[in-house]
Amino acid sequence: MEYKNINSTGSALHTEFEQGPYIKIERVESVSWDTPASNVLKDEGNPCETRSGRRSKPLLTIVDGTFFKILPHKSTHKNLVVLCKKCECEVKGSRFSTTNFVLHLKRKHGKEALNEYELYKKSKSQQHVRVRSQENSNFTQRQFEGLFSRFVVNAMVPFRVVEDKYLRELFQTLNTDKYGLKVPSTYAVAKYTERMFESTKKTLKKLLSNVDYVCITADILSGKRRSFFMVTAHWITETFERKSAALACRRFRRPHTYERIAHKLLGIQQDFGLSSIKIAATVMENGSNFFKTFRSFGVDRALIEKHSSNVFVDDDEIDVQFDREESSSDSESFADAPQPNPGTESAASNFQSSPTQFSCFSHTLNLCCSTDLEAVIHQQTEFATTHKSVMGKCNALWTLATSPETSKILGDALGHTLSRPKETSWNSLYDSLRQILKAESRISQVYRFTITDQPLQLTDSDFTYIREYVECSAPLAELLDILHGEEDVYFGIVMPSLSSLKYKLQQLQQKQWIYCQPVIDCYLNSVQNRFAEFFNISTPLAETATIAAFANPHFKKRWLKCLDSFHHARLLQLFTNAVSECVRIKLEGTSSKAAAEGLAPKYRQFFDFGKEEDTNPNSESNSLAQMQICSYFVNQSLSFNVLNDYPAIKEVFFKTNTILPSSAPVERLFSFVSITNAPEANRLSDETFEMRVVLKANNYQFITN
Repeated sequence: MEYKNINSTGSALHTEFEQGPYIKIERVESVSWDTPASNVLKDEGNPCETRSGRRSKPLLTIVDGTFFKILPHKSTHKNLVVLCKKCECEVKGSRFSTTNFVLHLKRKHGKEALNEYELYKKSKSQQHVRVRSQENSNFTQRQFEGLFSRFVVNAMVPFRVVEDKYLRELFQTLNTDKYGLKVPSTYAVAKYTERMFESTKKTLKKLLSNVDYVCITADILSGKRRSFFMVTAHWITETFERKSAALACRRFRRPHTYERIAHKLLGIQQDFGLSSIKIAATVMENGSNFFKTFRSFGVDRALIEKHSSNVFVDDDEIDVQFDREESSSDSESFADAPQPNPGTESAASNFQSSPTQFSCFSHTLNLCCSTDLEAVIHQQTEFATTHKSVMGKCNALWTLATSPETSKILGDALGHTLSRPKETSWNSLYDSLRQILKAESRISQVYRFTITDQPLQLTDSDFTYIREYVECSAPLAELLDILHGEEDVYFGIVMPSLSSLKYKLQQLQQKQWIYCQPVIDCYLNSVQNRFAEFFNISTPLAETATIAAFANPHFKKRWLKCLDSFHHARLLQLFTNAVSECVRIKLEGTSSKAAAEGLAPKYRQFFDFGKEEDTNPNSESNSLAQMQICSYFVNQSLSFNVLNDYPAIKEVFFKTNTILPSSAPVERLFSFVSITNAPEANRLSDETFEMRVVLKANNYQFITN
């Protein structure tokens, strides 16, 4: 990596990364009292040696030696004593002001000397501009266009913003023409954005070609006019660092059938050279309707948004909105998708034989907290009455946060506003209720100036209900927060997480509850039913999750005691078989190499020891696998680096833990889509839309020249 010094004479050292179109700041060194003379701006003269022995800040032009000469032995770091070159008189003045020195020229030497100084100062200023222009000559028009294009994409503004007269006036005021820089045209910015996008695709394709295993997350964002198919890729480097990238955000026309989903996903995978062997798994949203669930659960979203004025939506302008309610097929899962008819396209058949596809664990866990609890609310009248009463009063508080007048009262009384629940996340309801609970002692101050109607105010018993609800829900909320992560989340977390969750819910079930016994019973039953395949280890996906947990140094087999003991031997054998297979493949490669490096063929035939006994071809690999596993399990280290001592287990780790348990990463693209599709950035072509979303989502980190 090569760097070039752009401004070696300024107060800051700027360095340019020559391999890219953008300026990179290597470091900034502010000028201090100890700044060497070579780092001082040329038009400010040399620093002065003071009586304290320290270097001073850059000096004024008037005392650079042309009109006044500094007397270092009489000067300090604040004041200067100088000798006038015209009259040999000593003049004292501030180190940072020209007032005394200019007055001396005017009074003692007249207007002619003053004009001479003004001309000299002007020439020095012009000289400085020429020096700066020379120093910035390496900042090319292409680099300028690159920076400007990144601004346009990152700010989510239309390309035509470059034609704005006030923006151009700004650059004219900054005299960019002096440096040979022109404000790029709309066409130039669009072309540069296209080049950045192509560079990103090329870089990602190269990166993914060097990776053994990749996890794909996919989802469909549907709106009233357009739908988009979004895909992200995730892998683990040799240093055990999780990497992620947005691959595509492509227009996806209806109908969203199984065959068309398969065809679209296969096309994106082929664009990036991702074969079925390389893809460890595909994770996708399972497509339940959050909106209806959330409304029937008790949160009055219409009431919350009645006074909200911070969201602008114009159906005539905005083509895409986050709207899953429009069609249940908009984000249908592979698990629930109808099977293709006989004779369908080869893409669908290829997709069926591709690696594991499964629904998002986070979403399934959300259903335990929302849909399943909603059913309990409808079934138990007494509990439903309490729940709806408390939620109605909470809705009244959340409504206060949407009004400018009452929001200020909230802020004054609580020290903060109240967060409102979101339709797409049960976690937000949990967080909002916990926030109300923490403000219990100050809620009465809010009621004093806002909700004076007694039936709408939360009582002590209401707070008891909220406290119990939050305590019962805490294990699920904490697990959801973990699963929504990306960098530190691996498939090996699934089995330990479910085992721990079940244990915590069982412990909570033993407590005495005033109101929320139905809640904890519902949670435990729901988790056991929806994740039965994992607790029973009854599917290949559950077996993969088990192997991934064993191969993760943080868990190993510590979680195994939470499962029924009759599963233990089978699960350990599954792990042994997986490690043994990696050992066998390794042995096949080394045996052929050993044969090539052994005795010459003409000598080998001499050695005859009789008929060899029949042996199991896998016995050697099984033995070596068991040796690695035993040593691995007794090793106390929880670091991923310990896997470097166990090559076969390391291979199993990469193969199984590359998989993400949640589709949360692809759902984060929704925010970029909605911003890009704001009224100011509408009417984008499908290709331009994808470019802008992918570039912003990847934060330009995969752009190379």
